[in-house]
Amino acid sequence: MKTLVNTIDMFQVIEGKASPNLFEGIENSGVVKIAKLLIDHIKKTMDRDITYNEAKEILSTGKLKIRNQVTDLSKEVAEFKKEYLEGLMDIIEAKYGKILDKMDNLYLIGGGSYLFADTEDTFIRVPKKDNEYYNAIGFYLYALNTATKVG
Repeated sequence: MKTLVNTIDMFQVIEGKASPNLFEGIENSGVVKIAKLLIDHIKKTMDRDITYNEAKEILSTGKLKIRNQVTDLSKEVAEFKKEYLEGLMDIIEAKYGKILDKMDNLYLIGGGSYLFADTEDTFIRVPKKDNEYYNAIGFYLYALNTATKVG
């Protein structure tokens, strides 16, 4: 089961190696923001309260099921994802615009990245396999490598 993410973790890779100059986590900027938009939309348009776990399911399927009635929310989910991605790019652009200019692609990895596997933006990429684990694996390997050098 996918979990909702409330941080954006960023790091730079140069020639296949993580750069120690850019490791950053930005709190309250993760895909939980999309879930909040969805929760608010459902409350406003359907007068229903849903949980973050229910919102997570809708983000994955595009469908809300209440009393055996299925409501297609795929258009709303797509719009909220687009808004989120635009906001995410604004954050990254403001902090790292000059770095982005030198990059071929920006990869989204980690818990919420699966939501963007179908993005039409050719600059943004999502690995096709195990993308939700890449940031954890990367941070583990970086820590292991750093500990080996120190110890």
